[in-house]
Amino acid sequence: MSVVVQKAAIQQRKAIASLLRRSRIGRDSVQSIRGMWVAMVGTRVVGTTGIELIRGVAVLHSVAIDKPLRRRGIGFRLVTHGITEAQARGATAVALVTMFWNVNFFRCFGFRTVSRKDLPSQLQQLDLFSSPKYRFTTPMMLDMRRNQKSLD
Repeated sequence: MSVVVQKAAIQQRKAIASLLRRSRIGRDSVQSIRGMWVAMVGTRVVGTTGIELIRGVAVLHSVAIDKPLRRRGIGFRLVTHGITEAQARGATAVALVTMFWNVNFFRCFGFRTVSRKDLPSQLQQLDLFSSPKYRFTTPMMLDMRRNQKSLD
């Protein structure tokens, strides 16, 4: 199976939204595909992730893989791509929220769990980190300065 990671195209908006809905990860609508990446098998979207830069801190979001294709390295490739993109855009850190069962996956990349009150101030008011609907998620951070050598 050949998987290609590429910048999301406007024509893929519906496929991305459908994948997010099926994955039940929170962001079930796609307002903008700017900053979104997709994993493709042929012409089919099988994975997605997004990265937003907010005053020097990248927010990794919408990491979703089509269920039948999980545990095949697609998520690893998408997260690695997101971190690399954040690094290229000059981010000093990458933040995300995830469910507890995904924490160890993100620890493989150097993310550590953090308290919401310890998040950078520019993130504390974002819906993803402050809304009650995300209260059962775990915030995590990756300090790009500390992990610089491991990403090179």
